[in-house]
Amino acid sequence: MIEVAENIVCIRANNPSPMTLDGTNCYILSAHSDAVLIDVGPNDDSHLDALTHYVRANHLRLRAILLTHTHSDHIGGLDAFRRRINVPIYAFKSTYDEPLRDGQRLHIGQCALDVLHTPGHAGDCVCFFHPPTAVLFAGDTVLGIGTSVIAPPEGDVSDYLDSLEDLKTLPIQLIAPGHGPLIHEPQAKLNEYIEHRLMRERQIIEQLQTGAKSVAELVKEIYKDVDPNLHGAAAWSVGAHLKRLERAAKVRANGEQFELTA
Repeated sequence: MIEVAENIVCIRANNPSPMTLDGTNCYILSAHSDAVLIDVGPNDDSHLDALTHYVRANHLRLRAILLTHTHSDHIGGLDAFRRRINVPIYAFKSTYDEPLRDGQRLHIGQCALDVLHTPGHAGDCVCFFHPPTAVLFAGDTVLGIGTSVIAPPEGDVSDYLDSLEDLKTLPIQLIAPGHGPLIHEPQAKLNEYIEHRLMRERQIIEQLQTGAKSVAELVKEIYKDVDPNLHGAAAWSVGAHLKRLERAAKVRANGEQFELTA
């Protein structure tokens, strides 16, 4: 268990991987005796038992599960957890108990959070901002280490950059990410993320200035200093950038090759 701020703890799932870093971070926020769980994590009994134990040992009334998005490493344990503690699920999808809205102020028991729709990593990504502590629960929009994967067709680079700019307007003091350590310099991290995406775009254009290339060829050159095990995820991000450049009429596809338009 990791202490995040007053009445906020992180219980990290034991599902480490190159994509999930040390595991999925799940957060319990409480106010008086009410609590909400932000992301439930994978279907792992020891992890779900740890969440349940914390709620019960601290005599909390869990009021809801809030989802930052619906990728499997964040929601895999939903059904199994609700057999332990059955509470409604809030998500940016109409298929769950309570649909979230951008700009919404949630009041769940004594817990209050602002909802921000932050598409980019996925279309249903949301962040939750807790005004009393100025903590942002960022899901996979911002990671404690490395950068978020943008995988088409669900992921969109332009949406992602807009989301990061929107987050910069908030008085965030601490980012609680979906994976990795807490981020104590939020504005610097958001600026770093924006510059990283723009850098990748510049690198793609520079590579195409020497001639048409496929996604695989672009990844081989741009990510040559990155662990080859991550090249599959890198290909998703390169594809997302190419779609953005195509929409801007800067790049066109010719079969599996991409070339500059001018």
